[in-house]
Amino acid sequence: MTGAIIKFLNRCLGIFGILILVGAVFGFLLYGYFSKDLPDYQQLSEYKPPVISRVYASDGSLIGEFANERRLFTKIEDIPPLVRNAFIAAEDKNFYQHPGVDLEGVLRAMVTNVARAGEGRRLQGASTITQQVMKNFLLSNERKLARKVKEAILALRFEKAFTKDRILELYLNEIFLGARSYGVTAAAVTYFGKPLKDLTPAEAAYLAALPKAPNNYHPIRNVEQATARRNYVIQRLAEDGYITQEQAANAIAQKLVSVLNKERPSTSEASFFTEEIRRDLIKRYGETPVYNAGFTIRSTLDPRLQKAARTALQKALSQLDLRRGYRGAVKNIPYAEQKISPKEAIKNMSPPPDLHHWDVAIVTDVSARGQANVFVKKAGQYAKIMLGDVWWARPVRKDGSLGPVPSKVSDIFSKGDIVYVTPSEKMAGAYYLRQIPKINGAFMAMDPHTGRVLAQQGGFSFDSSQFNRATQAIRQPGSSFKPFVYATALKAGYTPETLVNDGPLYIRVPGQPEWRPKNYDEKFLGNVPLKTGLAKSRNLMTVRVARDSGIENVAKTVKDYGVMANMQPVLAMSLGAGETTLEKMVTAYGMFANGGKEIAPVYYDRVQDRDGKTVLAAQPPLIPAAFQPQDAPKEDPRQYVLDPLKNYQMVSMLQGVVQNGTGKRLSALGEPIAGKTGTTNQSKDVWFLGFTSNLVFGVYIGYDDPIPMGKTVTGGGTAVPIVYDFLAEALKYYKAEPFTRPTYASVHEYGSSAASSRRPSQPAPVKNYKTDREADYYKKDNVKEVEENINTGTGGLY
Repeated sequence: MTGAIIKFLNRCLGIFGILILVGAVFGFLLYGYFSKDLPDYQQLSEYKPPVISRVYASDGSLIGEFANERRLFTKIEDIPPLVRNAFIAAEDKNFYQHPGVDLEGVLRAMVTNVARAGEGRRLQGASTITQQVMKNFLLSNERKLARKVKEAILALRFEKAFTKDRILELYLNEIFLGARSYGVTAAAVTYFGKPLKDLTPAEAAYLAALPKAPNNYHPIRNVEQATARRNYVIQRLAEDGYITQEQAANAIAQKLVSVLNKERPSTSEASFFTEEIRRDLIKRYGETPVYNAGFTIRSTLDPRLQKAARTALQKALSQLDLRRGYRGAVKNIPYAEQKISPKEAIKNMSPPPDLHHWDVAIVTDVSARGQANVFVKKAGQYAKIMLGDVWWARPVRKDGSLGPVPSKVSDIFSKGDIVYVTPSEKMAGAYYLRQIPKINGAFMAMDPHTGRVLAQQGGFSFDSSQFNRATQAIRQPGSSFKPFVYATALKAGYTPETLVNDGPLYIRVPGQPEWRPKNYDEKFLGNVPLKTGLAKSRNLMTVRVARDSGIENVAKTVKDYGVMANMQPVLAMSLGAGETTLEKMVTAYGMFANGGKEIAPVYYDRVQDRDGKTVLAAQPPLIPAAFQPQDAPKEDPRQYVLDPLKNYQMVSMLQGVVQNGTGKRLSALGEPIAGKTGTTNQSKDVWFLGFTSNLVFGVYIGYDDPIPMGKTVTGGGTAVPIVYDFLAEALKYYKAEPFTRPTYASVHEYGSSAASSRRPSQPAPVKNYKTDREADYYKKDNVKEVEENINTGTGGLY
């Protein structure tokens, strides 16, 4: 009996040995077959993953990101142990022990999958972190045995060539964690709005729960599944000894709260500005570096001024829109007929993301005469809109005219209407009705001494329209153009006290109707000083000044200031009939503010690559010393566009606009401010351009497709209040010093032979009369002047 057992065991051992031999041969052949044409894993030694390019404001706050994949590369020593351990506990508990393939994990998965296969459930994988790195970097995601074998072979080889920490570093920076986020650093910001070092055990565990199926564990749509998976990872952390049982219990008790889908105000409030930077960098380097190279862009934006500009412009546009009636609900959803709740009806609807203080609501009842009942999405509650708060909501007819003032809420709302709302400041539980204005505009502020753009708001809402009206909208500047006509006159020999006739002027062109330019008030002042003509924005005086100075010379001045490259030399252009952008106008006015030297807009001080090397820097003197490259030239290379003495006269005349002219409202601020209003024909555009000793700014308002806004809309009445609101905040940080006379050094530099090549070409002498002779000339003909063969066109008004 004993011999038979021994004989049987020997036979079994022989068969087992043969099987082992066959298995070894098969494994060797399999290894040899799948080892052919494997990717070169050595390339990962120099691997630099695509990284987000980030834009920072001048105070260091984040204001924008450029990326196809949101990834921020973090070295392994900078990833907190809590985060590392959470992923190891969730994905590969034996990571620091196995050689790349975890046989224990494979056997455990095989046993588990036998049971799962019988139940029809998804099979469990046994890939280690190293295998996942191979799959993510070198292989595909196809679920085939061949891929798994290649993955294992590469993992075994990779573990021999690289340290465990390097493998983990690649994994934690490359892994996709949902919401366009790759890597743990980007995911921490995306889901929790904080850096890795500030994550709690519960938050770290949630990130470690995501690699399996990010979409299945969405923290808002699938909060129950996400919480359950997070709690599983917390338990694993405790079981593996990374946290205590008490810490685990506290973490499990915490509610899963994410900032996902909540736009951070610091980034969205500067969207027009950061988009301008993005376009410029793509023009310089192409899309791939901008989205993948991990640039750090130190921008010039001042968040305090940006907020002031954005608030002032949005407030004015909203108030202006109230005069134009109510254009109706965003849409109507008959939720009662669809047998769904109001909450369910609007779950996928939101106002533009950058309008943080707005909410979306659905009208649930309009039976009450004095109010409409609504359900408000973000507030998650029922509320009301009072009839007294929607007095402005007159219906807009098809012909554009307004219907009657509403007498009951049913004149405005229907059940199921989707509307935008904001909380009432007067009554708890009440909301104001809102709509996105059709009239739009732009605001921009700049440092006149450096050209650094401090604020730029290119429209009411970036998410509603990404068209940047500060840089892309080509508009007529109206009377805000007149300072360049008067600057030409000063170069030609005029002084601020030179008398000019503000009387009727008819101009005839053979074969065309007479052009009869008019003043805005259609009145005449007679002979008045040049400075009064600018302060009061007298059209007739401006046309005469342009004629006498030479319209060709005006065109040269306009080119020197960068307002227009090739202005058509016709007299109507003197009233702002040409076209330009707000950015060019603000830049040109900055040259008045800085003493007459040219500047160009600068949006960033420095651009650095992922290693901190400066690849692009603004050239001095346009940037602070801290951002200047070491080999920067010491001499100021900028040219003069106007004699410093003439420029000072121009500044004084523009101060008169604020003190006694069309910008008088700004005098209430009690600071030295200069500027000029502008209103084009039929009020299609209204402007104000101005400056203090340390700040230059500008605004325009108008429909994107220029149509009349109404006679009551003017530069002084509409644009100036926007600037007033902006300056009320901006002057807290940028003090307005008195404008100073030019120094001897600046005058000497302008007049020196060394600087002569910098000076713009001087105009020809004026054609007509000056001082007393000028007054005598105009007395002879102060009723009618006829000019033959002078071109004309459509001009602007005050």
